[in-house]
Amino acid sequence: MAQDKLIGKLSDDAVMSCSRLPALFGWSSFSTPNDELRKSCDAWDRQQSDGPPPAWEYSEPASWGNYMENEILRQTAKRLSLEIKVDIEERVEHETLALQGSIDGILQGDGLVLEHNPAAGIYIAGEGSIVLDGPGVAEAKLTSAYPLPEPAGYRGPAQVQGLMMCTGYTWSAIGTLYRGTELRIYVAGQDDALQEKISQDVIDFAARMSIYKADGVVDWYPAL
Repeated sequence: MAQDKLIGKLSDDAVMSCSRLPALFGWSSFSTPNDELRKSCDAWDRQQSDGPPPAWEYSEPASWGNYMENEILRQTAKRLSLEIKVDIEERVEHETLALQGSIDGILQGDGLVLEHNPAAGIYIAGEGSIVLDGPGVAEAKLTSAYPLPEPAGYRGPAQVQGLMMCTGYTWSAIGTLYRGTELRIYVAGQDDALQEKISQDVIDFAARMSIYKADGVVDWYPAL
């Protein structure tokens, strides 16, 4: 497992990031694996020519998500009775995989045993209990969707598993504010099957990027 390693905040779009994993898996309705590959190839081209970054496009849902992020994190920590660090100004990178990510917040577990408690909006993967040992990844989500008993695959689970792989943390909490009225907190430990998928798909993505860097040829994914 990789050790906790914080580096410069600015992301390298030529490298796969944890937030892009759902699209890489084909789970996103907004982006495909080929879209992500094209994005990284374009980023590589810009780096070689010292070109400007792509123009920022305003998105009102994303802007509200950014505006509410810290409050969602603080309310998540309060409901879990934990301390939290927000405004993380560095990104994390995996030691061996070409995978990076930015953490919304870091919770401190201190050995707390947390029970599955839907009445309090706390959902434990597997509906049992979990020991929150040491720091954990905190992720904030804001959505107009109706509340779910478990988070949609594209709304945090893959992202936090990737961040856990990058940091060496053993647990995560996704605080999701649904429709501006209901906060649900999804707490999970390491998911070996999902982390293995992340590893294999990131290795494959990096191999496709290596082909592009060497030959300028895009090794496209099969069409979805």
